[in-house]
Amino acid sequence: MRFAAAMLTAVLVVAGPAAAKRVPDEVMVRFRPGAAAEDVRRAAAGIGARVADEIPRLRVRLLKLPPGLDVDEAIDRLRRNPNVELAEPNQLFRRKGLPNDPRLNWQWGLEQIGATLAWGLTVTGAQGSPDVLIAVVDSGILSAHPDLAGKVVAGYDTITGGGNGDPDPGPGNGHGTFVASIAAAVSDNGIGMAGTAQRARLLAVKLYETGSWDASEFMIVKGVTWAVDHGAKVINMSLGSCFQLTATVVECGSPTVIGADAARDAWERGAVLVASAGNESTTQFSYPAAYPHVLGVAATNRADLPTVYTNYGGYIDVAAPGGESFLLCDPTDDIIGATSDPAEACPALGFSPSDFTTAAGTSMSAPFVAGLAAVLFGADPSRTNAEVAGLIRASADQPLGATGWNDLYGYGRINMYRALRSSAPGSLAALEVSAGITPARPQPGDAVTVVVGLRNSGTEPAGEPDAALEVSGGIDRVALEAAPAGSATTALGAGETRSWAWTFRAVSPGPVSFSAVASAVDGVTGRGLTARRDSAVVVAATRAAEGGALVPYPNPVAGDEFRLAVPLESDAAELTVFVHGAASMEPVYRATWHDLLRAEGGVVVRGVRGWAPGLYLVRARAKLAGGTTRDFAAVKVMVKR
Repeated sequence: MRFAAAMLTAVLVVAGPAAAKRVPDEVMVRFRPGAAAEDVRRAAAGIGARVADEIPRLRVRLLKLPPGLDVDEAIDRLRRNPNVELAEPNQLFRRKGLPNDPRLNWQWGLEQIGATLAWGLTVTGAQGSPDVLIAVVDSGILSAHPDLAGKVVAGYDTITGGGNGDPDPGPGNGHGTFVASIAAAVSDNGIGMAGTAQRARLLAVKLYETGSWDASEFMIVKGVTWAVDHGAKVINMSLGSCFQLTATVVECGSPTVIGADAARDAWERGAVLVASAGNESTTQFSYPAAYPHVLGVAATNRADLPTVYTNYGGYIDVAAPGGESFLLCDPTDDIIGATSDPAEACPALGFSPSDFTTAAGTSMSAPFVAGLAAVLFGADPSRTNAEVAGLIRASADQPLGATGWNDLYGYGRINMYRALRSSAPGSLAALEVSAGITPARPQPGDAVTVVVGLRNSGTEPAGEPDAALEVSGGIDRVALEAAPAGSATTALGAGETRSWAWTFRAVSPGPVSFSAVASAVDGVTGRGLTARRDSAVVVAATRAAEGGALVPYPNPVAGDEFRLAVPLESDAAELTVFVHGAASMEPVYRATWHDLLRAEGGVVVRGVRGWAPGLYLVRARAKLAGGTTRDFAAVKVMVKR
């Protein structure tokens, strides 16, 4: 994440989740098994409400409240009824796209996730399969769009309750069409753009009134349940429960039992559920992405870095391209897609005035993952949803060279090529390459070691294994210190791993990219095999100021992490952050560069969990290159739940 220019004063309140936005006159109610229709009617009538809708499979009714009856009061009264098992507010959810007025030209997102390479594999279903149905739970899909024609099957409108076969959006609701095109636009037809899962079909589930950006949780649950009932294997939800109220205040809705139950029910029936993480640059949990059984997706920019707006934190599973320009018609840095709204379109690059546009947001990231899930189902219809979700996580790349999970990328930015290569049915020899970089955050003068691992994930030996390392960033960035010779004498057996190591000397600050390229020969077919893994580090000298104060950054999250702007001007070799309880002055936290995530303008204090509410003092000490130290005055952080 990046630090904004605006900073708070030294005393900052860390607030927990606020009350969610909700439909003011509706309540979701689950009645106990065996409750008769008359019991339901009496429970509703007892508070002056009526049953407006229902989801029989989940035993859930939507009650419309009478004027003047507060939602919380209605819930309290309903919970006293012996026939009521559960009563919850009907929260509002917001679509997670950041409209950026239209244009179509380049699909760098598909290149970033390796889709164009994956389509060239001789793997069944590498372009998706018409047997796999992706439900786009959104604003509807313009089925007559030239790049979606023939892809959209009979859909459902949660507002009217009608399965009208084609819930087309009107002007102002192009979001669903855009999302659908990223996931599965018609490809290889000489028109417009290509979809991630070229041959998959689309199921339109409409949530929003024309021109609206908000949908209730009941309608989302209703739409997801209907989609699975009607054969959807993948569910895309480009929406979330967080709202940006002001420049520094984010409000996120809380999880509900009914929302979690709907996700679990869809998962248990074999669907993969995908949801956008949200665009509020917060670690507060956004739902449905944070529900168990849902893949939460963060956004990357064209440089393969987290975008300035993406949410991050403990619920992120993977990342995918989301764009970051926010300029009119800028496919260079934003994501292109189809639109149904002439007001959003970029006529200069479409096939009619309302065909294509560009946008940025985690709404755009989620359908890349949904498309990948559809491709994996198409490549092997016998796969379970657990296997598909596991492959998506396991094959993802960590662009900054991290290993395992982190709160920015989750398990990594998705890689469609690796996912298909590592899971191709009937493969003989197959290569997987990894690249680990130590240290992950080097300083000028540090020795940087890159270990390249090569694994044969196929069923037969691979001969002549070798690896090479390509370094970009300029000779002023790195100097080759030692490089091992390749080892091509011993075959690499099925399941075996071999590694090579290179050591460099970091010279000056700046980004350094490493591309590990491995090669071998299939021991049965004699076919040449190659695999590639890209990683990067940023060589960054820390800088310490003659004076100045630490400033906690807006929107820290209680019990999780907070950001700290540090005024850095002269060269420094180390920075240490200390946190003490203000009342007792007992130390509760200490972190150095090995624990902190550096960002422009400051650091992210990570791994802070289990803090009790109260006032804390935060201070920092910079160690200068000459051996002297510089202490920053303590600032106060108030943790409030």
